[in-house]
Amino acid sequence: MKKMIILLSLMSILSFSNAQIIFQSTFQNWSGGVPTNWFGSSSTLTNANVLQQFTGSTYGTFLCGLSNSGTSGLGLATQSQTVVGGTKYKLEIDLESNMGDMAIGYYDVTNSTYGPVSTYRSAVTTSTGMLVVDSLTVPLTCVSAQFIIYAKNTAALGIGNIGVSLDRVIISVISGPSIPNPTPPAYQPRSIYEIQYTTDVSGDSPYKDSLVETHGIVTATFGSGYWIQDSTLAWNGLYVFDNTYTPALGDEIMIRAEVDEFFTLTELKTVDTLITLSTGNTLPTPIAITAGELNSEEKYEGVLCVTSNVACINPSAGNGEWLIASATDTAVVDDLFYAFIPTLASVYNVTGIVHYSFGDYKIEPRDVNDIVRVSSVSLSENNDLSYTLFPNPVNDRLTISGENIERVEIYSASGKLVQSVSLYSSNRVSMAGLSNGIYFVKVYSGNESAVSRIVKQ
Repeated sequence: MKKMIILLSLMSILSFSNAQIIFQSTFQNWSGGVPTNWFGSSSTLTNANVLQQFTGSTYGTFLCGLSNSGTSGLGLATQSQTVVGGTKYKLEIDLESNMGDMAIGYYDVTNSTYGPVSTYRSAVTTSTGMLVVDSLTVPLTCVSAQFIIYAKNTAALGIGNIGVSLDRVIISVISGPSIPNPTPPAYQPRSIYEIQYTTDVSGDSPYKDSLVETHGIVTATFGSGYWIQDSTLAWNGLYVFDNTYTPALGDEIMIRAEVDEFFTLTELKTVDTLITLSTGNTLPTPIAITAGELNSEEKYEGVLCVTSNVACINPSAGNGEWLIASATDTAVVDDLFYAFIPTLASVYNVTGIVHYSFGDYKIEPRDVNDIVRVSSVSLSENNDLSYTLFPNPVNDRLTISGENIERVEIYSASGKLVQSVSLYSSNRVSMAGLSNGIYFVKVYSGNESAVSRIVKQ
């Protein structure tokens, strides 16, 4: 999915123009340490957890920070609002945060009861903030309600502010009272290819927000979700977010659910029906892709793939990730299923599900069998050996500076030795004859050696 879109859709909503706005706030007016028109009687956050912030706002001067580092959600409620029973309302929340989870709910003032709380999702934003869109329906007998924004697992400090920081909130009517319909919703049969394939520049599924029925073999499972696939072709894998059913690896299932775009990841959610058609099936053969295809091709999202003869160029890229490269292409290996500590410059065959998260396509190995080391050259790293390489990237000549550096060996990204040079008479190495790409330079000083990555361009 396209990385420039920053949209979190927690529940299925209907969108239309000229919606009737019943409440909006940019948190510009405060009284007694809390924002005006907020801190309704159903608020569970204390005054100390609701903080006026003076930087970072796009829509005015102040942000409203919600600080709750606990794992149980606490909420900030609006004052009581007049509502129409059975009506569906949309909440649009602009926020800033570098750590925290959020959800929404309501308090039915008329009947003195709390409504359901939506699923908590990460509220971590980029430098441009985040627009969160969600919806809820008040009961038919409700004529007064307080809308609640819940927060938990926040950082002590956010992006120049505290916790989950609200910038603007707009509440509007989506649809009128919901009339019970005895006719069950219609789920249209669609193949995984039909659900995934798109030529739209947004990258969104053409069946976004639609109810579909599809089938496939489970290729991986993790937490509250699993991946299904119905062939060994591109566009034929799909993630299912599901807190109800727990199919096993190799199960062929028929599933009825809603198509969603979660942080631009195409997924199925709100599973209505799951039927296991057969068990113990052979999994689809992984599709061979390059590191470049892994890094950029949306068509492999959700598909079981393998990228071969890729070198580890960074064994610890943060958050359990490591980086691989083949020629000039780089990609990310993640630890969603299986944590692995690679060796710098070693060459691997990596199999796994291609998954999109936090702005990157990544390959997710499922277990130890999905990572095979194939290089025959050991390029161990010694951080105690002091030396420098410059320039990097390099065009023609590489200069190596350091005490008692005697010789260097240059290896391709696949681990093949392509050049060995003595440095007794000069500390400069010609790379003019090498193709553009990623290389490893192994330097020797006595019985010690160390390795660094360089780019030839």
